Amino acid sequence: MPRKAEKLGRGRKRCPACGAICPARALVCKSCGYHFIKGRKSLVPPKVEASVRADDVAIKEVITFIRQHGSVESARKAVEDVQQLLEKVGSMETIFKCFDLVNLVRENV
Repeated sequence: MPRKAEKLGRGRKRCPACGAICPARALVCKSCGYHFIKGRKSLVPPKVEASVRADDVAIKEVITFIRQHGSVESARKAVEDVQQLLEKVGSMETIFKCFDLVNLVRENV
């Protein structure tokens, strides 16, 4: 005997993959990435979770950068200086080539 559909109220449905309650018109579950039309999970994780992970990684990297420079003000100044240098020189590749050249001159003088 077929199971009766679960009543969640108007405008909602339950994801068969993870059990999350989603809007009735949702095409993809925001919790797990299940595609309601295709009937399977996406190989790509949901955008919400990916952006949260990316933000967490970015925050950790920025905190590490700030600690390396001693303070927020020092780190901000370093970033601003690099931005100004990029505007004048054009690319990070050129800046690193110049760093290498300066080191080469120092070693041979």
